Amino acid sequence: MNRDGSTSTGQPDRLMAVLRLVFMTVFCTLAAWLTIRLILALFVPSSTWEPVLIADAGPIQARTAVSYDFSYNPFAAGDADNTEIPPVDTGDDAPETTLNLTLKGLRSGLNGTAFIRTPDGQEDNYYIGDTIMPNVVLRGVFPTHVLIDVNGQTQRLTTEDAKTAARATRSTSAPQSTGLRTLGTVDATQLLSQVELVPSFDREMQRNGLLIKARNSSADLSAFGLQSGDIITRFAGQSLMSGMPDIVAIRQAAGAGRPVVVDLIRNGQPMTITIGSSS
Repeated sequence: MNRDGSTSTGQPDRLMAVLRLVFMTVFCTLAAWLTIRLILALFVPSSTWEPVLIADAGPIQARTAVSYDFSYNPFAAGDADNTEIPPVDTGDDAPETTLNLTLKGLRSGLNGTAFIRTPDGQEDNYYIGDTIMPNVVLRGVFPTHVLIDVNGQTQRLTTEDAKTAARATRSTSAPQSTGLRTLGTVDATQLLSQVELVPSFDREMQRNGLLIKARNSSADLSAFGLQSGDIITRFAGQSLMSGMPDIVAIRQAAGAGRPVVVDLIRNGQPMTITIGSSS
């Protein structure tokens, strides 16, 4: 309180004014700095990047060379110690079993298994050494057959696919009838009057000849050494496997009174027959 009785407030007011001024200055400075940073981040992003310090990992060590020994083959038993592997008896000379057994499937090998149907109609999976039925033991499993012991005798049981392939091989290796000559009174002109020749195509839609079809049920193709379904590939020297066949030339060759050589395919097998006889 002053001497004249009035209260003095000037000094605190000046202090508050100074504090407000300092606060506003700091606030405005911080706001200006943040605004500048925001502008730079929007228009010059690289200016805000800071380098990342990576710790020194030290010098790079060279990798030690590793050597391998390829002289040993772990899958070739007996190679390492130069021992010979005893031959495996595949039973190629064993007779085919006459037992009513059917080999439905197999997995060949030393630990192979066979899926077999027994005479009672039961199907089961058998391992080597298992008893299939009384006095019948599975002895070996191979890619196309199994070996069974029947009362001390070794017999084969072959898959149906292998049997079919064997029959086809025997059929293919059998000599084909070629140069079949028909009766002298029959000529190729009579043949053309009794058959229809229809273009034939293979699985790739390529023409492989002309298919023979009898015109009626009374036509006897066997007199010419032919069958319905035969595919003629060459007639009297003219190929019928490509282009348009020359029907006129075929008829002229058939009516010339000479034997006509015909190449054909029957049941997938090539054959050659001769129609007519030389006189």
